[in-house]
Amino acid sequence: MKKLVVSLLRKGDFVMTSGVLSEIRRNSPDSQIDVLINSDAKPLLELMPYVDNAHLFERDLIQSSLGEIDRNIFEGYDRIEELLLSLNTEGYDEVINLTHTRLSAWLCSNIAAKEYRGLHLNSQGFAGFGSSWFSYLNNYGHFSQSEGFHFSDIYFNGSGQKLQGDRRYRLIETEHGQRNALQYIDPSKKNIVIQCFTSDSKKNWGLENISSYVDYLVNLHGDINFILLASPDEESQLKKLNQKTLKHCQIAVCDLETALSVVQVSQLLITPDTLIKHLAVSTDTPVIELSLGSSQFAKTGIYKSDQFIVQSKIDCAPCGHRTDCSFESNICRNKIEPECIALLTLKILEGHISDIQVIVEEYKDVVDVHRTAFSPTGEWYTYNFIEQPSDIRFQEILDRSTWRLYLNKASGEEILPVGTEVECLIDTLHLIFGSKTSVYWTSILSRIKKRIFEMSDRVQFLDKKFKNVIGIKDDDSDRLNFLKELKDLKNTMCGSRILKTYGFGLEDLIDEIDMNDFVGMRKIHESLRQIKARVEIEIKLIDTIRMNITEVI
Repeated sequence: MKKLVVSLLRKGDFVMTSGVLSEIRRNSPDSQIDVLINSDAKPLLELMPYVDNAHLFERDLIQSSLGEIDRNIFEGYDRIEELLLSLNTEGYDEVINLTHTRLSAWLCSNIAAKEYRGLHLNSQGFAGFGSSWFSYLNNYGHFSQSEGFHFSDIYFNGSGQKLQGDRRYRLIETEHGQRNALQYIDPSKKNIVIQCFTSDSKKNWGLENISSYVDYLVNLHGDINFILLASPDEESQLKKLNQKTLKHCQIAVCDLETALSVVQVSQLLITPDTLIKHLAVSTDTPVIELSLGSSQFAKTGIYKSDQFIVQSKIDCAPCGHRTDCSFESNICRNKIEPECIALLTLKILEGHISDIQVIVEEYKDVVDVHRTAFSPTGEWYTYNFIEQPSDIRFQEILDRSTWRLYLNKASGEEILPVGTEVECLIDTLHLIFGSKTSVYWTSILSRIKKRIFEMSDRVQFLDKKFKNVIGIKDDDSDRLNFLKELKDLKNTMCGSRILKTYGFGLEDLIDEIDMNDFVGMRKIHESLRQIKARVEIEIKLIDTIRMNITEVI
């Protein structure tokens, strides 16, 4: 069996695929596992011995060839053609595309294989996904959902991996990295690694905050060795820190192998949304992730359990990747106070995790502190130390479970019995809210069920009415009434924090609806049927949870 896994985004995204790659190796020890990656991700292969061969996409060379006057106009085309010719000599049994872009879809469609998973184009030029999970990513991945799926969960499930529990990325240290890391580690002190810069300035915490953080911790704890990771271009900026701060710091300009080993033997990593954060997933080192700017931690957060994510309480968070900050000073950066992170650090170093709740209470008006966990069914999620049961939060948790059951069933995967699923859900609810709150759950679930039933009746009505309006002319009153009722339903769903995820499937479709467009109308019908199926699953979950709670009470 020969498999090709495609990852053509940033280096951090390639690290996020390492869990899938290592799990494929575990499940198929005799298979040939190759990757198609951007050439700048090649150094990461040293940490992934479970990959057999790498095919490199020369993105920078291809892009530059299109804009430089002294380059052959066909150079980019020739490079891609040569790459595809090489790939097509392999005779792959399966191509798994973990890059959801048009370019990757086109490339995968031109690689001969018996089976495709992930976005590709079929022989008619239409998009195919090979799994309902990748279809979900296509249709709903761009929506901001606090309880949507982490991209790594989508990769695992979409690629057909069965692993439950801790799905951490698997990177293997090298002797080179371990040897070089020793020069930065002080075995007589606590070693704290700080990643100071990201590729997006909006995600940087700022040197002033880092300096204040170091000063706070030195005053609180004393013997700490701070290791500031930097690229060669960033070293000069770090040297601008004041001498008082630098006295306690080492600037580590190192390769990725060394960075991994430095993190592995340290006691804590402080990092924004960076490649280093993803490297740290494969280590046992605790992490405090600073979610700043465009960081969407629900989709790309630190993918291991019992870690901490700090995000500012600000309406514009997270902002768009390609938009500048609308404020003169970065408010989300300034709201994460160095003293708060220093106090969190101290409790983690001392092992007093239960005391963190006091810190969270103290700073609750300016930041949210989330803790990471894996559900009994294997999905990553976060919870707030001080959150209380609410209709909205319950629906977010139920929605994720409903989606997972629906997507697994649609993919033909084996699904858990409802009773077993509910046991896992109750365990998750107890972890988030505490068992003492279960007396309030029944009333919350009753309210959610009522709202969903009311919405479901309207969906049933429109689904039946749909058959009567297909093919009717534009000026027919039945057609216009159907469109109005459909838009009213969509507005009701999207305007409700309980029902909003049910409306996501209709939101984009209705704005461009054409009753004479067969494909568009088929998508509308599929969305209505999907909503009905998800409602049926969620109602079963709610009823079974209520029954279990009643028995316990």
